[in-house]
Amino acid sequence: WMEESPKVNKENFLINNLKIFIYGKVDFFIVPGDFSNKKVKNILLKYSSKTKKQIFNLPNLIDTVKFSGRNLQQERKSNKTIQILIVARLDDKRKGITQFIKSISNSKCFRENFNINIVGEGPDNEKIKKCIKEEGISSLVNLLGNCKYDEVSNLMKEVDVFCLPSFLDPSPLSLVEAAFSGLPLIASKYCGNNKELLEHKNNGYLIDPFNSQTSVDAIDWIYNNKEKLGEKGKLSREIAKRNYDPDAVIKKLIFSMKKSNYLQ
Repeated sequence: WMEESPKVNKENFLINNLKIFIYGKVDFFIVPGDFSNKKVKNILLKYSSKTKKQIFNLPNLIDTVKFSGRNLQQERKSNKTIQILIVARLDDKRKGITQFIKSISNSKCFRENFNINIVGEGPDNEKIKKCIKEEGISSLVNLLGNCKYDEVSNLMKEVDVFCLPSFLDPSPLSLVEAAFSGLPLIASKYCGNNKELLEHKNNGYLIDPFNSQTSVDAIDWIYNNKEKLGEKGKLSREIAKRNYDPDAVIKKLIFSMKKSNYLQ
């Protein structure tokens, strides 16, 4: 099993050599997505592996029934405040929540039309609370703490948009859950599974958390498409079903492994 993130261990000599040693010992790889697949191929190519290694895809899967109950036919009120949901550990080195808040806090569009609801706890709780207060947006951001699985599922039925502005996130399940829930997505390009879930400016907006303007642009794009959020969310669900339906994914994996003579 191989999972990689776009920014992890990029130039770590020890880790890379350990990977090369392990790569030479295994018969095949199972990876959760496109990024990890390319990473394995690049390392094998770079170090001229003598034996061709088979690579199979098995994305991280979720309880699709629990996250498919949102009514996409229900029209949202045009004057309703747009609700953004973030579900993440409050760890700024990985999840980038403080950076995202700072990026959009001065946006007039955000201040007049949006609320952010943040689920999660972590080492940067107080830092994020302080940031929200200093930016003068305490009335616009709700810190909900840890929520149970069912509570997260219910929240995804009630909000309008899901956001994950991570600096480092190999294959976040919350993005899959949000897509199955039928939510438009704002996702960082450093989310390892963004290519399997987000079509830029179709079902959401891809941001670079190191470029604040992209976060502002994402807010503007969501607002300008507020009458089409149901349509965008429907597309998210279609994409999720295409790439993350458990039955289809498992059948495809078994078929591929049988075809390669790893299963009888």
